[in-house]
Amino acid sequence: MVKAIRVHEIGGPEVLKWEDVEVGEPKDGEIRVKNKAIGMNFIDVYFRKGVFKAATMPFVPGMEAVGVVTAIGPGLTGIKVGDVVAYCGQPMGSYAEEQIIPADVAVTVPPSIDPKIAASVLLKGMTAHMLLRRFFKVSCCFLTVYNSDSAHNLEILHCNMTLQMYVLHYCLCCESALLLPYIHILLVFGNSTFFFWFFQVVS
Repeated sequence: MVKAIRVHEIGGPEVLKWEDVEVGEPKDGEIRVKNKAIGMNFIDVYFRKGVFKAATMPFVPGMEAVGVVTAIGPGLTGIKVGDVVAYCGQPMGSYAEEQIIPADVAVTVPPSIDPKIAASVLLKGMTAHMLLRRFFKVSCCFLTVYNSDSAHNLEILHCNMTLQMYVLHYCLCCESALLLPYIHILLVFGNSTFFFWFFQVVS
């Protein structure tokens, strides 16, 4: 038995319950992972509130994490016990001490990357990549990013660096504007109070 956060009914944070759960052993194509760091995302809240419907009830929320492989399914190659891996997406359930996941969704995390960092960027980075390179295949010279204070949009700004585009950035938060000189933003939009603060800081 391991501990996990489970949701028995939709609602606010009070429906999150710390409970014992049975994990079992991995089957063909699966691995068992002991989580070291868990990513938290708005989609977790949407499932808890019932905006998105979970496949089962009760359910363990959570879409991404980093952990150590503790067991592998029969005949699985390319990954071994002791490897540190990151994973995101389905199946949901990363709000747990341990979880069984498909091996093909796991990505090896090099020792140079802190598990907390890796657990916080995979889902957002994949979202940014899909928006820029798959869904829309952005190839223009200029890109406008609205509300780029959000974690997902900051990842989009980082992806823009590899695409060598000029970015028009609409910023709602003064603190996040301090990141802009490091990610090659061309122009910043905001209200007059924000501009006064921003240019005082960067000058």
